[in-house]
Amino acid sequence: MDDVTPERKTASESTKDLQRAVLASIVTAPASDFERATRGKIAPGAPRQVLGRFGQVLWDLDGYAFLDDPDTVVPPSTVNPSLWRQGQLNNISGLFEVTPSIFQVREWTSRM
Repeated sequence: MDDVTPERKTASESTKDLQRAVLASIVTAPASDFERATRGKIAPGAPRQVLGRFGQVLWDLDGYAFLDDPDTVVPPSTVNPSLWRQGQLNNISGLFEVTPSIFQVREWTSRM
């Protein structure tokens, strides 16, 4: 993910060092945040786009699907690892059973 293009530059060595330090601090964080965020999930959300009145895409959750890639354990060196982790948590969406007979749709409310 660290491709260098005219629009994308690699992180400086000092930035990489700082990002590694942040990553080390959150690697030891409990996975309970993800467990709580997915607890009670019954079905994935669909559609993952919010369309405008004339059919134009206003918000596209699939544009953030790269955060769901299980092979990307370590974020790119240009991204703060804690922000990457927060993005992963925010990307968890769908229909959830909160308590028996109480359901919640999680997708758009925290992103609008």
